[in-house]
Amino acid sequence: MVTIRRYPHLLVDLPAYRILFAASGGGGDSVAPDPVKDRGQHSRRIAQTLDSAIAVKRAALDESETPTDDAQIHLSVSARTSVGVITGDSFQNPAAALQLLSVKGHGRRQRANLLLTLSKSDTIRQRASDYAAWDNGDKRRPSNFYFFESIDRFYPTRLEDLWLDDEELLPSAGKVAEWEVWVRPEASQRMRSSAKLYGVRFDVGEVEFSRVRVLRAHARREDLQRLIDKSGAVMELRACSSLTLDVLDMGHEARRELSARMQARVRPPAAAAARISILDTGVDHSHPLLSPALAESRCHSLSEHWPENGWDAHGTRIAGITLYPNLGATLEGTGPIQPENSLESVTILRPPGGQRFAREAVGEIAAAVELLESAEDAKRVYCLAFTSPKGLDDGSPSTLSGSVDQLAWGKDASPRLFCVAAGNILDEPLMVAGYASRNEESGITCPGQAINALTVGGCTFVDEHPHGGALLSLGGDLSPTSRTSCSWANKKAIKPDVVFEAGNHEVDGSGSGETTALPELGVLTTNKHTTRKFATLDQTSAATAAIAGMAGRLTSRYPDYWPETIRGLIVHSTDWTPAMIERASNLNKQQQKEMLVSLFGYGVPDEDMAARSASDALTLVIQGQFTPFSFAKGRTVATEMAYHDLPWPKRILHDLKKTPVELRVTLSYFVEPDLTAAAAGRWSRYASHRLAFDVRGPDDDEIDVLGRRNKALSSRRTTKPPARSEEGWALGSQLRERGTIHHDRFSGEAIDIARQNGIRITPKKGWWTDDVWKGEYAGAPVRYSLIVSIRSPAITQDIYQVAVTEMATMARTKNRVLTDLSIKPTIIRRK
Repeated sequence: MVTIRRYPHLLVDLPAYRILFAASGGGGDSVAPDPVKDRGQHSRRIAQTLDSAIAVKRAALDESETPTDDAQIHLSVSARTSVGVITGDSFQNPAAALQLLSVKGHGRRQRANLLLTLSKSDTIRQRASDYAAWDNGDKRRPSNFYFFESIDRFYPTRLEDLWLDDEELLPSAGKVAEWEVWVRPEASQRMRSSAKLYGVRFDVGEVEFSRVRVLRAHARREDLQRLIDKSGAVMELRACSSLTLDVLDMGHEARRELSARMQARVRPPAAAAARISILDTGVDHSHPLLSPALAESRCHSLSEHWPENGWDAHGTRIAGITLYPNLGATLEGTGPIQPENSLESVTILRPPGGQRFAREAVGEIAAAVELLESAEDAKRVYCLAFTSPKGLDDGSPSTLSGSVDQLAWGKDASPRLFCVAAGNILDEPLMVAGYASRNEESGITCPGQAINALTVGGCTFVDEHPHGGALLSLGGDLSPTSRTSCSWANKKAIKPDVVFEAGNHEVDGSGSGETTALPELGVLTTNKHTTRKFATLDQTSAATAAIAGMAGRLTSRYPDYWPETIRGLIVHSTDWTPAMIERASNLNKQQQKEMLVSLFGYGVPDEDMAARSASDALTLVIQGQFTPFSFAKGRTVATEMAYHDLPWPKRILHDLKKTPVELRVTLSYFVEPDLTAAAAGRWSRYASHRLAFDVRGPDDDEIDVLGRRNKALSSRRTTKPPARSEEGWALGSQLRERGTIHHDRFSGEAIDIARQNGIRITPKKGWWTDDVWKGEYAGAPVRYSLIVSIRSPAITQDIYQVAVTEMATMARTKNRVLTDLSIKPTIIRRK
């Protein structure tokens, strides 16, 4: 019998080869609208509606002290065809005559909101005239040709045009309401100075992003309209992202009590243990199972008027799940207990009727992070086990999700790992009819769409009713109330990233069609109560707490691993259950993949696999960075990629010949967000940059793998590279390259995988490469975590030790071909 030996993962300290890169192909997917039959007539309509809209906006300006010629006004345009409004990169330039602020709607119903500098009005008129005069025989079209071709008319921008949130949340006239006002950074102070003149009050503080400031205003709809008319600063309006009690769906109390003697068994975590930072309703530090890991000094509140030890049980229940992955088994034991995590808490959710947080406009999450990190330096995992039920659920970024993305990116600080909930369906009662189409139609809610976060959905393995009743969900399938990304029209990321236990529902035996979330069907945890110290928690709150705990334990075991790496290890360990696969079995192959990732993400994590390698299951971990972009000829372009030559157990794999082996690859990185790009419909520019991985093919040599789709090495090629197929990959490149964590699994023969011992990391454009920045981000480093695994039960030799030996050999002897192709090192700076 073969003995399986356990090991920590192998951190590969071999530097990547930095290779010249220039992307090939990719002309874009823009579609031209149907040609206008009479451009002269169309141009006159454009000119007339432009002049009319300018006159309306100028009249509003003439009533104020704003210099008319230098003023900027809002104009909107409507689409002419189903293609929508077409704008190019020139509309992003602050010096342009027309700047794109945002788009609303789709197809023929699409509207684009623009900013016009009045002194450049004649430029737009002249371009409209040039558009009308263009000769079809002239290959060179005039400026903004397709913009004019795609629009129906100009009209004065109204407040409702700038409203990009759920229409039902748009405040009615006559009543003072709260608004999120998105303004250009340079105009923030000017807006505040003039607001009082129009009856608008702004809260102190604001949320800062790269190209926008988000202010919180209190105003009547008509007063805010007047301020917009007299200022070109407003980019868009939304409902305030509020973290109040109505965001929560609390778990049910379990009807059991256990002896306080449990406290005697619990030992404090190690001093260097990672902390789970719970941002919620507060945590009861006096609980006997929590107090050894949660000192009173680590319980905080954003407001002195909010309890630090929990005004509701939700935070305390979250804490118990993060600390004890299987509390039932722990309670049944008799030996000492030492949690691998520590805890800390910030009350960021305002109690009902409680005073408002003075710096609410800055953002509760950002304020909580600042509070914790200024108090103590520690390894942390942030747990946000709540979502806001208000606002859009279509995956569009919001101030709240953008803040999570920005905090995770770590601008001017270290990157951070956030575990956030996908959100719950709040129907009461929840009916049997509609499961799981109801889940497919209910999109993930804010901040679960944050692409840098580890978003957690719910599944359930509760497949037996404790009292013999019927259950709604099958074991291993979707939890009854878990939200998904199936309904998202623009799937820019795979969400949720993972799923975990979120409880099940009892089906009413009377035939009413109703279901109930019994306490017995949830996850056992700690409770805030004078006598009942234990309860249960369900839904995605419970699932998120469990994953945050897993991330904390991994961080404690691997303190040198980055947050990107910890997130990568969790996703790397996932699998779909048979019940999940069965749910999509009636679809074609590509539809099956889409359905699986939209419902379940990458699947259910396995903590043992995430935490350890073995003699028959090797996991390589690489933490690297490179400088993908350079500034040349006035543009920021991708010029570099990274290539990793891996310490591979080639001989063992070769000897296994046709034995099935699984190869897993995960690429995890964070990006800097730009909320204005998404508002303008430029989804590919929300991220500062993007990355992709490509595994060396079994028939590739170094030139083949590095030269494929790389114009920079075209002169080094003498033959056509071997044909590549994505057969054997679970997802394929198009699907896995969404978001900022890319994971895929390849099933193939050992003899082929023996030759797949290299992976390249290539860059893709984001907003860093926009011309408006004039090369500011050229030379900026990007960092990434690359995780690669080989596993097979047929492996009987110790592939881990072989990889260790191979890595030592590779450190002494460089690959000559790769060394010859490498570019010289440059100074790396962090933006």
